[in-house]
Amino acid sequence: MELQHSLFDESDYIANKKNEGNLRIDIGTISEIDFMSKASQMGFIVFLPIGHDTKADVIIWKKPKKPITIQVKKALLTKYGTWTIKTCTGNGHKTKKRISNRYIKGDFDILAAHITEKNCWAFWRLEDICGKTSMPWYGSPINNFELLDCFE
Repeated sequence: MELQHSLFDESDYIANKKNEGNLRIDIGTISEIDFMSKASQMGFIVFLPIGHDTKADVIIWKKPKKPITIQVKKALLTKYGTWTIKTCTGNGHKTKKRISNRYIKGDFDILAAHITEKNCWAFWRLEDICGKTSMPWYGSPINNFELLDCFE
């Protein structure tokens, strides 16, 4: 049985529209579901943390290795035709004053960035993005799923 390429038609979400209401949350949910589907196809068992007390969106596990905690982000297309990936938490949508909390060691293991416009993924170890609030994406790494299998 072959799984379909993508579970959702993302065209409505990736058009350059302003994110209104819960649209930004919907886009993040679609990215998380897409990641879980791909991880499952790679033979990982997928777990979802319950509650909001963790920075990990998804936990994946393949015996005999340890579980891997994943923070999933949707890369944002900029007006310059490049992408940016938010590498922190924040409440800028709730107040006029933006507060960014940078990720620190122990928050999760891997940052998974979904670049929907290119139908691809990019992965980084937490230590490679710690302390930053965002980072640009120019096309590398791309679809580096092997990082998930190499993680110890």
